[in-house]
Amino acid sequence: MGKKSIWCMGLVLGLATMSVGCFPSIPLPGVEVARNVQYDDIPVPLGFEYDDNKSWAYLRFEEGPVAMRSCEFVYWGDRPLTDLASWYLEQMRLEGWAHDRTDEHGDISLHFSKNRESAEIYLERAVNDRREGYITKLTARIGAK
Repeated sequence: MGKKSIWCMGLVLGLATMSVGCFPSIPLPGVEVARNVQYDDIPVPLGFEYDDNKSWAYLRFEEGPVAMRSCEFVYWGDRPLTDLASWYLEQMRLEGWAHDRTDEHGDISLHFSKNRESAEIYLERAVNDRREGYITKLTARIGAK
């Protein structure tokens, strides 16, 4: 691999990780991802469906010398964002996550930490696949702190 290719790959990885703190928000090219993975310490509201096509996890990083989780899980449901944000603040606390901050710009982004990990719960209203109206999209990400 030439210097230009390495530089471009580094740029892509850097941009991917900058979008959400220290972990990527898209699967990295060439790194095997697992589907149908969910973690017990990331609660899911009743009535929300897991989107296997948009969700992924890097399981090989869990077994490395510095064990860590790196994943993004997407769920679809229909609840008001403010109700979900309140629910997540309580549920994540019960799972041992500390609330670091909340960002609101129409959508809501909740940031948490636990041990050496960070978690972001991103809540947004989006047009559903059938374009029949809006639905709530919930994205949960975990990565290194």
